[in-house]
Amino acid sequence: MTAAPLHPGSDDAEHLRYALRHVLAGLALPAQRWQILAHATDWGAPASLRQRLAALPEGTYRSYEAIVAAALAALRR
Repeated sequence: MTAAPLHPGSDDAEHLRYALRHVLAGLALPAQRWQILAHATDWGAPASLRQRLAALPEGTYRSYEAIVAAALAALRR
């Protein structure tokens, strides 16, 4: 698969949403943090996006929007 474009260092929320929508397509929810990271790696997500996902707090995410919200919150820290 081809990874969704993600500009390294970009903090643009819409760009992050777009990239996550592509990378997380097909992810069975609810999903734990490790499953999200494994799915992104298997998908071939760029390192910059995997780093952002690695910043997610441990836990179970019940929806795509919950993952996006947590990823955006991690960007603000």
